[in-house]
Amino acid sequence: MATIDKMPTQDLISAYYSLVEEFKNSTATPDDTDYDILEVRLKNVEAEIEKRRPGYFKKLQRAEVFDRVYDENYTPQQVAIIFDVSRQTIYNWINKGIMPIIKIGNKAYIAKKVVERIKVDGTKEKTASS
Repeated sequence: MATIDKMPTQDLISAYYSLVEEFKNSTATPDDTDYDILEVRLKNVEAEIEKRRPGYFKKLQRAEVFDRVYDENYTPQQVAIIFDVSRQTIYNWINKGIMPIIKIGNKAYIAKKVVERIKVDGTKEKTASS
């Protein structure tokens, strides 16, 4: 492997992800020398990437958070499709407290767990007439 300061940025980023995988799959414990070596290599590559692309890891963390948001939650439009009702009905349920929301910025999300509970409990049928 070339020294990190001479590597093209894209190769450096690829090397970073390879090191992360190696670190995740390593059986080394914090007491092992191998662990220390991997950790130092990872931190050196991170520092070089951050030097070349300031804010890279902050953006990456933000992207990971949004991935989790989308993996664990639905938008009101998606919930309307699931229940085969209008989006306005979903907002009515939200306003009545039937369907709690998670606000992130100016966007509203509904936890998938909540939607599953409502499907199982039959809350849709109970509220459809109200």
